[in-house]
Amino acid sequence: MKQDFTQEDLVRYLYKETSEKENSAIATELNKNWLLKNDYEKLASAKQELIKATFSPSETAIQAILRHSEEALEPHCR
Repeated sequence: MKQDFTQEDLVRYLYKETSEKENSAIATELNKNWLLKNDYEKLASAKQELIKATFSPSETAIQAILRHSEEALEPHCR
């Protein structure tokens, strides 16, 4: 029986969110299907790039959040 796996299946596999049965089926298919393996390798590469990414909010955004926090606390401080 041929099993078709979606990119969502591959992402779940990549993040270890699949069952043992799914793990086995996906691993078997990855060994047989070079197109699927290529898709998986692209997703794995993208995951590695995401790990490297750093995000920093602008000073303006930080100040807006702090202002909002202070304003939200004011009624409780009275």
